[in-house]
Amino acid sequence: MAPRFRLILALCSLVLSGCSVFDGSSPDSPPTSVPVLNEPPPVGSPQPTPLPPQPGDRIPVSWKQVSPENQQGELDRPFQDLVKTNAAAGSDLWRVYTVTADGAPRLERETRRWVFSVSWLDGSNALLLGYSTRYTPRVNPQGGPRGASDSWGRGAEKLIPGKPGAAWDVQLPGTLSTVAPRGDFASLAAADGALFLRTDGTLWEARLSGIDLDGGGAWSPDGRYLLFSQRLGPPNYPELPLQYIATPLGDQAVLVGSAFTPAWSADSSRLAFATEDRVSIFHVATAQTDSITLTSPLLGGFLSWSQDGRYIVARDGLIDAPAQRVIVQPSGREIIDASVSPDGRWLLMTTEVIQAQGLACGAGRLANQTLLIDTATGAERLLFDCDRFWANVEWVDSQRFLAYTHTCWGCEGKSRLFLVSIDGAAQQLTDEFRAFLRYDISPDGSKILVSGDEVRVYSTTGVLLRSIPVDDGYTVTGVEWAPDGLSFAYIVGPTDFVVL
Repeated sequence: MAPRFRLILALCSLVLSGCSVFDGSSPDSPPTSVPVLNEPPPVGSPQPTPLPPQPGDRIPVSWKQVSPENQQGELDRPFQDLVKTNAAAGSDLWRVYTVTADGAPRLERETRRWVFSVSWLDGSNALLLGYSTRYTPRVNPQGGPRGASDSWGRGAEKLIPGKPGAAWDVQLPGTLSTVAPRGDFASLAAADGALFLRTDGTLWEARLSGIDLDGGGAWSPDGRYLLFSQRLGPPNYPELPLQYIATPLGDQAVLVGSAFTPAWSADSSRLAFATEDRVSIFHVATAQTDSITLTSPLLGGFLSWSQDGRYIVARDGLIDAPAQRVIVQPSGREIIDASVSPDGRWLLMTTEVIQAQGLACGAGRLANQTLLIDTATGAERLLFDCDRFWANVEWVDSQRFLAYTHTCWGCEGKSRLFLVSIDGAAQQLTDEFRAFLRYDISPDGSKILVSGDEVRVYSTTGVLLRSIPVDDGYTVTGVEWAPDGLSFAYIVGPTDFVVL
């Protein structure tokens, strides 16, 4: 082949490879090698100093299947038997139920394992349970206990509703976190790398150019992309971690930048992230980044998008993404939580007023204010003063939101859930609960599922549609709607363990 013809083919390949961020490989297809576009330099020739990767650069990714047996610490004892039973038989059982439409609850699993999460897989046809086991330290050959406290094992199992037994059951090297919307992978937060669990029960580890990663997570809402994180130093090193996005089992990742608090837009087209003095927006299709300079540091803050993708809610205020400017930035107050209404008109913001500003709340009351701000004019309206409406505010429609309250962090405080309208009317949905409540809004936005001393289903206008009691000594610890909105699952655990 003539040299000129080879050059033309190489240029064509380079142009085609730059048309999109990713090569379009399917998440289910095996990893493929990265094409080599240039011949290596002759042996002995000077080697150029490699430049550090820049945002938008592609980095090779390798995927390796990990055997669950290699992660097992107590190989001489079956994993499922590593349980310390407490008190009388049955006092520490955990149960998982499913409910279809208005049918009766159906028991899907009863176990001494601590079931801490339930998610739906394969649409609405399967369940993924995350669990832990607990057991007392064993005496080592030299004598003396192995540790001063109980040891823990983690695992996951897949259930088919209505069928006894698990489809598979594997031990995990880390804690199970969010399930991808596509349902192909569940993310694991593991200290020794980015490990992922597929719905067939296999574990996969991702590495970038042979470099270990800190962990994986932050799936895009459409389930097409996942986010990798890589810290450049030890955990206490004040350096922003590198963030990459990739497709599951794809052979390339794209460097987004160095940042904390990444947040996906609802349509998965953009990724917002924060540095010390700015918020940046990474466009997935073009690998280009827009930056918005802030007037005060946002390091360690939170970010979230409005549903229409216009606004970014940050710890320091509200950002108009198309205009690339901050439009709401309160002074003298630290934003604890904030959210934009579905119609984009209202910014709901819970703040803690700096005590130097002279606010005097009663003894035992938090110096929190909940404000409703018009996004068009910036006009503020105070909804609650010296109140505890401060955690997990979430809109159910453009007129109402859920406000979760807790008396304090790090203590056995009590929590409650309220349904609040923009005129300030608040309906208490739950009594004071001894632990953290869980709630879930149905996919069609018509119902609210709430945990507590019983399962409760409300309409988004606050009408109690159904309640399901549990046995004495037990508490509902988790609730989850199925993607079809027709079924839901819930976890029941021992009350004394939940409180502790």
